Amino acid sequence: MEMVVKMNIVIPIVNEFNKITLDKLSIKLLISSKKILV
Repeated sequence: MEMVVKMNIVIPIVNEFNKITLDKLSIKLLISSKKILV
């Protein structure tokens, strides 16, 4: 039972973290691709 509660707390946090890092990565990619194009 404790494990389930921990997972329910940890998974959303990890998901949010992944979203944030993905956003940062995509922004970096966008910026670098613009530099290449320009």
